[in-house]
Amino acid sequence: MTKATFSYSLIQASFWAIYGTVYCYSGAYLLSVGLTNTYIGIFMGSTVGLCSLGQIFFSALLNNNPQLPLTRFLQIMSGIMLLGSVALLFRPPRVVSVLLFLLLCFLLQLLPSFINSVGMAEIQQEVPINFGIGRGIGSFGYAVISILTGRLLTAFGNRVMFIVASLLSILFFLSVVQFTSVMRSCHERIPAPQAAEAPMKRKIGLESSFLRKYKRYAVFLIGVAVIMTGHTFMSNFLYQIIRFKGGNETSTGIAAAIAAFSEIPIMFGFVYMLRAARCDNYLRVSCVFLAFKLLLVFLASSIHMVYFAQICQMPGYALFTVCAVYYTGTVIAHEDVVSGQAYLNAASILGAFLSLILGGAIIDRFGVQALLLAGVTVMSAGAAVIFCAVQRINKTVGTEFQSVK
Repeated sequence: MTKATFSYSLIQASFWAIYGTVYCYSGAYLLSVGLTNTYIGIFMGSTVGLCSLGQIFFSALLNNNPQLPLTRFLQIMSGIMLLGSVALLFRPPRVVSVLLFLLLCFLLQLLPSFINSVGMAEIQQEVPINFGIGRGIGSFGYAVISILTGRLLTAFGNRVMFIVASLLSILFFLSVVQFTSVMRSCHERIPAPQAAEAPMKRKIGLESSFLRKYKRYAVFLIGVAVIMTGHTFMSNFLYQIIRFKGGNETSTGIAAAIAAFSEIPIMFGFVYMLRAARCDNYLRVSCVFLAFKLLLVFLASSIHMVYFAQICQMPGYALFTVCAVYYTGTVIAHEDVVSGQAYLNAASILGAFLSLILGGAIIDRFGVQALLLAGVTVMSAGAAVIFCAVQRINKTVGTEFQSVK
């Protein structure tokens, strides 16, 4: 593992550990403060909807302001997460608690694309970062912390969630600072790329010029939004699904950890897998397993069968995530890399928004099984769109810089 990959992996690990502490147990926390599933869906959906717009706003803002580097932006966001987590430790009134918690969830949905962009921008400039390893270590951090948090919540209650989140926010900040230092050293050794034309100023908002420039990619984004609607029926309502299948908070942590640990082999080995098949073909395979996993959960008659279904995270969501990032980095030009990753995450967030708005109401009115069946149906439709939209990729960006001997 190169020093650059190790440094980038620390960012991924610390961020996804926060995600496994806060977002994974959002249902448990919001139910504990007296919200129903329908209201959880509405509030979380509104937060995610704002985040989808935030992706577009902040990507244009960063593109137009090179004096605000991505790493500085991530440091600012980590500081806000730390302040929010510390404030929740003091148990403010319910309305304030819900608003602060939703702010944390907003940031946790907002930042993945910018963390991906930090890595992909360096990869495109020939810095030897293995994105798959970095993201895989992020999944490892998520898995370990989700198990730990589940056990701590069962033993000590919700307050411990924010103690862990505060400590991890500090670690996230320090990892970004360390990455900045390592990249400065790398750029001193790697010749600077030939100067390109100054980037055109972009309006703050939806970039129709970007979508016109990458028409087929725009169709791909529609497929991502649809398939992520079905996938996030599971992740957004994991606690409710686990309870229905006979589990509790500890079971939720175990289920989340199994899924996260299952992601690691794919993410670590993806660069090597490209020897056997193209990136676009792996994208299609991942769509099939995304739907298959939810079908297995629908058919599960016990919590142990749900645990088994979570293993499908390996050829499903794990493969989809790393493929989509590399695919975007390949079909999108370097000057559009931040926008490309932001639109990819915005499409995923749009899917999460739709799942939250619909999912809570479906559970309250029709039950968990209806939610899972709806998810399988929606994911099948999204897979069909992606099958048609992805274009042939003969050489994936970044893989020529990895140690694939």
